[in-house]
Amino acid sequence: MQRQSSGIQAEIFPDSAKSTLAVLSQSYPMTVHLLSIGDEPGRTLMNAPR
Repeated sequence: MQRQSSGIQAEIFPDSAKSTLAVLSQSYPMTVHLLSIGDEPGRTLMNAPR
């Protein structure tokens, strides 16, 4: 996931989360998509009730 501020993109999805998901995916089938909150799919997800 990336955040854009003042024209600079910065990754906000921690590397530790990526590696944890990689380990979990060996036992549990999953697909993970990184979305930018600057794009419509990312904004929709961020605005969804949790």
